[in-house]
Amino acid sequence: MYRGKNANPLIVLLRPDLGDPGRTIAQACHAAYQFGQRYPEAQTTRNVYILKANEGNLRLWAEILSYEGRPHVLFHEPDLNNEVTALCCTIAPSRFKALKKF
Repeated sequence: MYRGKNANPLIVLLRPDLGDPGRTIAQACHAAYQFGQRYPEAQTTRNVYILKANEGNLRLWAEILSYEGRPHVLFHEPDLNNEVTALCCTIAPSRFKALKKF
């Protein structure tokens, strides 16, 4: 739910190695949708950041966010043998300085 300037943007970490651009952007959509379903009370800005991350980084960030108690979704794509393809959360973008924008 949009809450204005005091909220964090929606962050989607996405694997860049999925090949087809349509498949890649679908993973971002799946993760964002699941996040909205799981955390309807989440306060976000209208900004969305899409950043590149390999599967290891996706899993690492999921562990970090779990440890910190922050809402997030780690998306597993059924059509790709349940591989981890994306992560969605709301957090300050500065936390992901080492990752590149998509």
